[in-house]
Amino acid sequence: RDAAYLWWLTGEEKYGRTAAKVLDTYLQGVYYRDVPQDLNHGHQQTLVGMTSFEVIHEEIIPVLTECYDFLYDYMTAHYAGNMPLYASALKKMADVIIRNGVPHNNWDIIQARFIFAIALVLDENEAYEDGKGKGYYIDVVERDRSLRQWGLKILADYGFDETTGIWNESPGYSCNVVYDYTDFALMFDKYLGRDLTRDIPVIPQAVAATAQYCFPSGKIVGFGDTHPDFLPTAFFVNMIRNARHHGKKGQEEKFTAMLRCFNPGYASVQSQPRTDGNLRNLYPDEVLQIDTAIAPGRVGQYVSPTFYVPKVSWLVQRNGMEARSSLMYSLNGSEGNHQHANGLSVEFYGKGLTLGPDAGIGKAGYSGLDYHEYYSQFPSHNTVCVDGISAYPVMKSNHSFKLLHSYPEPSNAEERNLESADYFRGVCYSETYFLEPMTQADQTRLLSIVDAEDGGYYVDIFRSRKRDGGDVMHDYFYHNLGQ
Repeated sequence: RDAAYLWWLTGEEKYGRTAAKVLDTYLQGVYYRDVPQDLNHGHQQTLVGMTSFEVIHEEIIPVLTECYDFLYDYMTAHYAGNMPLYASALKKMADVIIRNGVPHNNWDIIQARFIFAIALVLDENEAYEDGKGKGYYIDVVERDRSLRQWGLKILADYGFDETTGIWNESPGYSCNVVYDYTDFALMFDKYLGRDLTRDIPVIPQAVAATAQYCFPSGKIVGFGDTHPDFLPTAFFVNMIRNARHHGKKGQEEKFTAMLRCFNPGYASVQSQPRTDGNLRNLYPDEVLQIDTAIAPGRVGQYVSPTFYVPKVSWLVQRNGMEARSSLMYSLNGSEGNHQHANGLSVEFYGKGLTLGPDAGIGKAGYSGLDYHEYYSQFPSHNTVCVDGISAYPVMKSNHSFKLLHSYPEPSNAEERNLESADYFRGVCYSETYFLEPMTQADQTRLLSIVDAEDGGYYVDIFRSRKRDGGDVMHDYFYHNLGQ
């Protein structure tokens, strides 16, 4: 790829010759082989790609298509007889991704990114006997309803909560999906001349809703398969770019204020020269210069006192967003993808720290035994385990809680009066119900934040009993930092 880029940049024969030999060998190899066969006839056969055991790890495709694109004129001149073969090899890779994979979660949009990259370097449909060219594969990305590949609009309708804009996976994965949608918006702007946010209007709503993940420290809540860290801000940048491309001044002002709020140093970081030695830095993407006349927003503008998302079984209450003095708790069940077996699990915040943290995905991720036996199970969470056996399937889970009562009522950040003095009230509470499926235990959790001078305190009342009696023990697990 780098040699192809240098040929495109300089026109020197040695670079084109070097790249062409490798590209010819590679694409001929793809053309003449097929996917590995699972001799056990298991689920793995529905996931495998041409070069990877899972289609979402076909990371060679962006590099391969860039190489092909930079070298296209050279290959046409020197390898003209093989050009149909090269296109067939690339289409085979795309067809395998469409045939395999997972359609209803973050996999689908990763698959779509690879298919789109291949589409962009193909000729129009009419150039191929099977009629499958650029337009065909772009249509797959946009509108497909096949078994293992859904179009971007169909996936958005399925995965985003229509009221709140929150994606139905754990925060660590949700933030990635939201970014991918904004990145697709930029690609549609650049390559197709169309505004994807008009077709999928939940995109800007979803970007703004990510702020609800934040504790007052700026770090995000940690339920499910998440590595808790500060809220990423690249999707704000993408929404500013999209707004400028289409002249949407209000959108630019909104997301510039959010970017300056959650990433105050963005402008100074972006102005630093690139020094990582990447050849592509010779022809870098345009750096976004934000409009510094737009004032930074305030964190409290972008969050709600009570925020509830049934689609991911998640509830937040907070008495403010001051890093040192405010309190907040995050309560979650297990609804959606990349979720854990955790019952009614809660995280508590205070004194600038997540004092009662969720252990998240753990160090080794979901491929390790520590994940299967601890991080994804009841004892690693702040919850109640019944008779030592509370459990249910993790990852794609459908075990949500029911919100019985709350004060104040759940709201989006846009729904309340920013100037209201009682926006964050002196007391808030919620009561939730959960049926623990392994033991058929009825569980309720009443949580409250009560203000006091320079802080406050929590009330946490957890009730748990088996419907049929015979209870042996109800273990209250709580993992705290400090005293």
